Amino acid sequence: MIAQAPNSPFTAEAGSPSGESGSGTTKPSGETESRYRQEAKAIGAIAWEIEAAQDRSRGGSLGPGDVAELRRLRPEGALGPAFWRIVQKHLEPAGLLSGERSNLQQEDLWVVILSGMARTPSLHNPGSPLGKSLAEAGVSELRLLRLLQARGDSLFKQVATLAGLLASKGQSFNWVELARLVLHQDSPDWTYRDDARKLRRKVARNYYQSVFAGE
Repeated sequence: MIAQAPNSPFTAEAGSPSGESGSGTTKPSGETESRYRQEAKAIGAIAWEIEAAQDRSRGGSLGPGDVAELRRLRPEGALGPAFWRIVQKHLEPAGLLSGERSNLQQEDLWVVILSGMARTPSLHNPGSPLGKSLAEAGVSELRLLRLLQARGDSLFKQVATLAGLLASKGQSFNWVELARLVLHQDSPDWTYRDDARKLRRKVARNYYQSVFAGE
């Protein structure tokens, strides 16, 4: 079980993508949904830990120095105690470092996510769709397209840049959606890959709906 903060506002589960899967290796739907639920719970718990780091009386396991360490994470860099504390408390118990990729690859993807989350304390909101939030923050269409097209090393740069932009505007957003773009973009499993494609469409649709509504 994932350790969660009591009465945390961040543990509400975001809806998982659904739809038809392509050909190739696929996961049974029950297993896929279970992983999505675990991802949402882990993101919520980690978001609470990062926010609570500013006030140790709240009982979190991180301090301000740990959050600063997470912000400095790079996939090619050394991973310090703050990263491994989150791995042991939230990721490994939920089975989120196993699956369609090697542990090393999964760790690299979570480095991208955790570095971004540390840049946006208090901004995770499961009720704020990512695309809509990007539009409300004034993120350009070019920046949106770069995020949706990013792969590999460029993905870290795009996530870090967007996190910084959203933090500068104080714009809340759903970290679960952004995390799933990172985790499943090029999954060898067709179910996750197709769901990531649907999620990219959803993010773009929500973005343009918000933009066009303001015209």
